[in-house]
Amino acid sequence: RLGYVLLHPTVFQPQPLRAWFFWEGGLSWPGALLGGLLLLLLIALVWRLRLAEAADELLVPLLIPMSIVVWLGGWSAGSAYGPAAPDGAWWGIPAPDEYGTLAPRFPLQPLAAITLLGNAVWLESKTRAFVRPGQHASLVLLGTSALMVIFTVLRADSRPAWQGLALDIWAAFG
Repeated sequence: RLGYVLLHPTVFQPQPLRAWFFWEGGLSWPGALLGGLLLLLLIALVWRLRLAEAADELLVPLLIPMSIVVWLGGWSAGSAYGPAAPDGAWWGIPAPDEYGTLAPRFPLQPLAAITLLGNAVWLESKTRAFVRPGQHASLVLLGTSALMVIFTVLRADSRPAWQGLALDIWAAFG
């Protein structure tokens, strides 16, 4: 939400307290991930764990399910939708856009959810191969980020950009 407020200052100048109205939108996965990583760091400090151990214990079981829920939630909320499907395309699924217009679209949200789930299952099958603390969490983050680059490129909704790329693509590269 902070990123949204900073990118749209004229919206909040007349009523600065509206910046706290998160229910009005302006939330993004990069902000959620950054907040989650800061919380992970705080938990590691309070519990006196190494950050890598805390990431394996908390990030691994939470990141993928949360990502899947967010993509499926975007499907019903009209965010992060795919481009319109050509007339008569068998693969087009009904999905609303940010204005509520329901149209057959590329099935981006369910495809993202299924792909993230497949990635989680595959990584979980390799759990015994992770010998160093943090290795599992690092691969989950890397895999999720790589998939987010692909899914974000396929999105048809409007988003702020820098240097010709949407800001969330830059966040996924980061």
